Amino acid sequence: KFFSRTEIEGRKIEETDITVADLQFGGTYAYTDDMALSIAIGFGLTPNSPDVQLSIKTPIRFSF
Repeated sequence: KFFSRTEIEGRKIEETDITVADLQFGGTYAYTDDMALSIAIGFGLTPNSPDVQLSIKTPIRFSF
């Protein structure tokens, strides 16, 4: 993600342009056709990104 420098009333605010990058690894296990578990771990690559991130998601699809 790239965030450009912030401007307020035409004045550029210093140190507001940052780059956030991370490297993520993950996988998904499908329990059924309608339910799964997704797990990912991310490692920050730039000083402005978090050092480590853990993501756990359970997408559920409802069929009508």
